[in-house]
Amino acid sequence: MSESYDIVVVGGGVAGAALAARLARAGAAVLVVERELAFRDRVRGEVLYPWGVLEAERLGLATALAAGGARELPYWRTSFVGAAPPEPRDLRVEAGAPALAFSHPALQEALLRAAELSGARVWRGASVTGLTRTGGGVELAVRRRGEARPVRATLAVGADGRASGMRRLAGFATSRDRPRLVFAGVLLEGVHVPYTAREDDTAQLYFHPSEGLLAMLLPIGGGRTRVYAGYHLRSGRDPAVGRSLEAFLALATRAGTPAGALQGARAAGPLAAFDGADAWVERPYAEGVALVGDAAATSDPSFGSGLALTLLGVRQLAEALLAEPDLSPAAVERAGRAYATAQAASYGALHRKIDWLTDLYRTPGAEADALRARLYPLHAAEPWRVPDVVAEGPAGASDEAARRAFFGEDLAGAGAPG
Repeated sequence: MSESYDIVVVGGGVAGAALAARLARAGAAVLVVERELAFRDRVRGEVLYPWGVLEAERLGLATALAAGGARELPYWRTSFVGAAPPEPRDLRVEAGAPALAFSHPALQEALLRAAELSGARVWRGASVTGLTRTGGGVELAVRRRGEARPVRATLAVGADGRASGMRRLAGFATSRDRPRLVFAGVLLEGVHVPYTAREDDTAQLYFHPSEGLLAMLLPIGGGRTRVYAGYHLRSGRDPAVGRSLEAFLALATRAGTPAGALQGARAAGPLAAFDGADAWVERPYAEGVALVGDAAATSDPSFGSGLALTLLGVRQLAEALLAEPDLSPAAVERAGRAYATAQAASYGALHRKIDWLTDLYRTPGAEADALRARLYPLHAAEPWRVPDVVAEGPAGASDEAARRAFFGEDLAGAGAPG
């Protein structure tokens, strides 16, 4: 016999656990199906931008973030090779919240525990092997402890990451950008991060635009720092960056990280590199199945917006569902369509902004250098022209007028970029 729930969430990571916690707290009957018995460090996002922190607060998850060891990064400094380091930004003043840094596995566990405490049922070591739309909902074939467990739900939610099996089972088509950037990361001990008031309070971002390089240092506590580094494929692929700690540290140093910051650094977790191209579903809802988090849209990790975008999407889906009088099939259909429209708009805005920033700050070559020489003085004089994905994310203008303003095309006599 099959079990029945209002909502079955496939994937108990950040997206799935956050959604389950919010909906179960509102009284929905929720099941979370999670493949992993224990979450492991696999080089994933470990920074939550201020707009994502505000989304977590709207979802009622501030306590869960604290339980997961999230640490405030109230200050943010972005430095460019060849220029003096600027004064750090005070994110609490500018954005109304700090950024947060954490261990990704610890955050996943804390959020999944919050889902359980809210009343959600959680099956770990379980996976979905089949999906059938029934007209009044969805039936999932779940395998748990070697046994088949059919489960019915009015809504099934794929929250199972960038390689989502639910996306495939439900027949969603995926769009992808062409690869441009490669991104690598590793957890390190013995890193000395410049700080503002205390040793673990400042995120450091380094750009070397003429070579297309980036590095990011995020102190996550306990003497550990998540370090990321990336390069542009126009300069050729460098497989060693994802295999050799020496090659990775050399890349981070070339990107502008002060050499002393990484001297004596030791790996405290795996090193991995991957292409950073976006992948997304145009409308992440269809016939009783919704996608959230990376299953719906994977934002280029070079710009660090993935976790904030995930929580924004979770809040959009939860609010759409809870705005309905019940969780009947008709109500879920209305909510799913509303969510798909809202999520596509938010992701589209962020995608456009990051594309512009990539053109200016992460693209090597003479043409891009000429563009930077023209735009840097303009942006220094009028900083409102530059999209601020750290503080505002997809909010604010991202239309053609905003693009023209960023590239200075709104000025008399200005031409197209390059």
